[in-house]
Amino acid sequence: MSDSNDSNQNKIEEIITLIKGLEGQITNFSEVITKFGLDLITKLGQNKMSIKMLKDKVEKLTQPTIEIKGLLPQLNLIIESQKNLETEVELIKTLIQRSAGSAPSKEHVSDIIERDESVTDVKQSAQEQLNMLKERLDIVNDPLLIKNSLDNIKEFIFEKTGGHRILYEISQIVNKLNTVKSLTDPLKNEIKEKINFWINKL
Repeated sequence: MSDSNDSNQNKIEEIITLIKGLEGQITNFSEVITKFGLDLITKLGQNKMSIKMLKDKVEKLTQPTIEIKGLLPQLNLIIESQKNLETEVELIKTLIQRSAGSAPSKEHVSDIIERDESVTDVKQSAQEQLNMLKERLDIVNDPLLIKNSLDNIKEFIFEKTGGHRILYEISQIVNKLNTVKSLTDPLKNEIKEKINFWINKL
């Protein structure tokens, strides 16, 4: 009977020892899980912070990109204006060179008279073209058509006269037409007033 009690007592002690061992393992496992969870939370927090920083950088880059794109049309206008300015400078050089020339001799009087008659013809032709353009403004809304007509008139005046002070003003209107998509009534009226002024100055 004593042996049986000792055997049972041993088994109980073994069970208790086993339970204690399991408790230790469970505690260790719990600590591992807790550490893993904390590490995971830390990593997620770091990733969230990195994503936010990246988002902030993208937002900071977006505005300069938009501003640069907005400057492109202005840059194109500056380049176009520079080209027109170079043309006008060449016109001024030509006028200066002609003004610096010597007075005509008596032998060339008849040639001067013929040139005067030619200038009159050019003036009348240019005035007719400008009047036709003024009438065309009443039925045309495409700025490109008016721009092309002004370019042709400008080229005609330059070729026939070698330069005229209204050419610069025509260039200014051409530049303005490059920036619009359609002809408004105020713009048409402005061009008509300019045409009347150019006709009187020819």
